[in-house]
Amino acid sequence: MAQVMDNWHKSRGAASEARCAEHGLVPSGMHGKGVRWAARWRDGARQRKQNFARRADAEQFLKRLGAAWCLVPKCGHSAVTEPPVLLCADHRDLLLLQLGRKKPSVHDPLVYFVRNGTRIKIGWTTNLKVRLTALSLPRDAVALTIPGGPSEEDWLHEKFAKARVGRTEWFEVVPELEAFIAARVIQNG
Repeated sequence: MAQVMDNWHKSRGAASEARCAEHGLVPSGMHGKGVRWAARWRDGARQRKQNFARRADAEQFLKRLGAAWCLVPKCGHSAVTEPPVLLCADHRDLLLLQLGRKKPSVHDPLVYFVRNGTRIKIGWTTNLKVRLTALSLPRDAVALTIPGGPSEEDWLHEKFAKARVGRTEWFEVVPELEAFIAARVIQNG
């Protein structure tokens, strides 16, 4: 429990003890020495204390200590969310807005095959133009597109697993892969 204590006066002075003329309370051994007010609180199992010249400063310190603050640097507002992610109302709303946004979808999902040197990338997207920009490849690098999404992409990755480069989506150009692309290009011709 946190509390403000008076360093200059006893909390339980006997009725027979003399009182200080200035405050009307029973003086302690520290009366008139050092800083008068102490903010005391528990930090886990440890008792902690910080001294203040004014009672209001000690109370404000304990009030702040008990409050949870937004974790965004330089925000300074009290948190409205629970630990471990302490956010003020504004930052909470901003995060929820970001999470609710969907990536822009320009077309139906499709699986693409793009060439880059001696390798071909097999991936899927709903925005091929943006994907090519992210890969820093020109439009004519696209060897083939077919309708499909993640499941079709996974199937193709398994089909050409022997040509796969590590754990990437890139594949060495092998006759089987070239034949697959050529057959689909002719069909879509």
